[in-house]
Amino acid sequence: GQYVQWAREAGVDVGSSNDSFFYDPTIRDYYKNYVKLTGIVIVSLAWYWDTVWVRSVHLVV
Repeated sequence: GQYVQWAREAGVDVGSSNDSFFYDPTIRDYYKNYVKLTGIVIVSLAWYWDTVWVRSVHLVV
């Protein structure tokens, strides 16, 4: 996976299997950091979508 690839590029010895995601703390940290960063964007977009939708409904009604 992508997180294993990032760890390899950073010089972490992850072996030859993508299963190292499940037991390597560095790779799990890459995943957690990625989710934190992208989660903010997703929540912001969801809030924006809800706001636009509510405003659209008010215009129609």
